[in-house]
Amino acid sequence: MEPQEAFRTLTAVDGRLLPALPHMAWALWQDERHSAAKLHLHFEVARGIPVDASITCGQESEVRQLRGSLEAGRLYVLNRDYVAYELLKEMIQAHASFIVRVKHNTAFTVQEERPISPEARAAGVTRNVIVARLGADHSKCISSCLHSYFVMHNYSY
Repeated sequence: MEPQEAFRTLTAVDGRLLPALPHMAWALWQDERHSAAKLHLHFEVARGIPVDASITCGQESEVRQLRGSLEAGRLYVLNRDYVAYELLKEMIQAHASFIVRVKHNTAFTVQEERPISPEARAAGVTRNVIVARLGADHSKCISSCLHSYFVMHNYSY
């Protein structure tokens, strides 16, 4: 995917709990006294508009919602709540791309070390690699991530 095309299709995806009234039984979240609906939003960054949205009960899985709305040619930006190896495999199979924030202890196998520009280093980037395999040998790993970049930052989470 060319950089201009990637920016044109850059889609931020997130789920957000919205407080619900106690009598909204469909929005049951934790128990009878804690109700919430969940907004699942796909926001196209370049155009500044939402391109997909759904509202579900608060317990609905963000991963399941994304699975049902994948589009070929999109570049999805996801937080670590979406790190599910099966979902990432499905995104590759759907001809979609992704940038995903992973936990600091995520296992991966390096295919190629990439240089870090002075600007990136100043921004806190400590390593830039192309990943040959995401996940440990015993997990449901991804081994076909072509052109997948894994950039590690000095964040603790």
